Amino acid sequence: GQILPLVPNVVRSPDGQLILDGSGEQRSSLVVNQSDQTDPATGAFGQTVPIDAIDTVNVLNTPFLAQYGRFTQTVVAIDTKRGGDKWHADLNDPFPDVRVRSYHLVGIRNETPRLTVGGPIVPNRLYFNTALVYVLDKVPNRTLGFPNNESKHESINSFSQLDYIASARQIITATVHISPQHINFVNPDYFNPEPVTPTYAQHNYLGTAADHFGLWGGTLDSSVSFQRFDGYIGAQGLTDMVLTPEVNDGNYFATQNRAAKRAEWLEIWSPAPLAFVGVHQFKVGSSLTFSRDQGEYSFRTVQIQNSARQPLENISFTGSGTFNRADHEITAYVQDHWSLSSRFAFDYGIRFEHQELAESLRIAPRAGFAWTPFSNGRTALRAGYGQFYDHIPLDVYTFGRYPIRTITYFDPNTGIPLGPPVTYVNEIGRASC
Repeated sequence: GQILPLVPNVVRSPDGQLILDGSGEQRSSLVVNQSDQTDPATGAFGQTVPIDAIDTVNVLNTPFLAQYGRFTQTVVAIDTKRGGDKWHADLNDPFPDVRVRSYHLVGIRNETPRLTVGGPIVPNRLYFNTALVYVLDKVPNRTLGFPNNESKHESINSFSQLDYIASARQIITATVHISPQHINFVNPDYFNPEPVTPTYAQHNYLGTAADHFGLWGGTLDSSVSFQRFDGYIGAQGLTDMVLTPEVNDGNYFATQNRAAKRAEWLEIWSPAPLAFVGVHQFKVGSSLTFSRDQGEYSFRTVQIQNSARQPLENISFTGSGTFNRADHEITAYVQDHWSLSSRFAFDYGIRFEHQELAESLRIAPRAGFAWTPFSNGRTALRAGYGQFYDHIPLDVYTFGRYPIRTITYFDPNTGIPLGPPVTYVNEIGRASC
């Protein structure tokens, strides 16, 4: 993820999320070596591949090719690199930055060492490459006093790739991506000091196996991927959370454990170029995806008080808050890159998507062209049309399993309830066409 904020129209928000062309990650798609690597529960990117393992990265703001789906904003397409013909090892940024207060060294402020190792296990046959990044970052908030004013971020991001050249027509690739991270005291500030803030942890595990096979003058790409995204949100203690106009106290009210999984099978067939009124480069692809999101919520009482610490509201929660949702998706597409001349190319195709939980069949036609009107190649005109559909993350369907919320309103002068408690039911609405 370190390289993406360096790309135009991509910035990182204060909460760590990427903003792509003005919209959050959930409206975009992250594709690594042709496999979807967004969190199936939230749609977020999480930790992307370490920068030292990346061969190319493309941020496509107008991806009119039918091969891209599950987005309405941007596609981030990343290809990783294999080990070189000679063994090498690189260590970057090995020394930490220290914290200085009142002209004294007071511990470590941040540390970001990066290690890369790669080379041929068997020359001209088997290659290995691995990249490892460790991040320790203590982010202070100036509205609180030291040392109780820091959010501690700690993460490891490891990506390993093994490439086997079976023959002149076949390459087999396997990758493993492991990226645990932990944040203690998430974004403390004057209104929410450290005891009120939550703790966050996640562990991501992704494994892929791909076969690139030359067939009939074209290429058949087959790949399978298995992914697991574990997330935890906790509190610093078990006391009730108290909200006041001046400052909140107690402990964060919610605890959440979840485990999201995805298994995906991709087949992509790119036949040999066809010469007919120009040159046609066809591509046909399909995917079968199974995903699951399961876990539990546990919410504690929240009290709302006025500036005199008199009760205004009491929010209590009942119910187990367990959830377990599964989904199946089938996609297929066909597209053609039609080069009429060296200056004019036309892309067209169509994509079909079916998501079981959404109970919808999405048909997305795409078309676009690129024209270089002058021989110097300095001017290019591009235009396109397409229909795009967001992928619906699984956590949308867990809302109905949230603990039931009951609110009691109080007279602040007497502390007597103003009426019977009000209970709110969690419902997911459906729009009718």
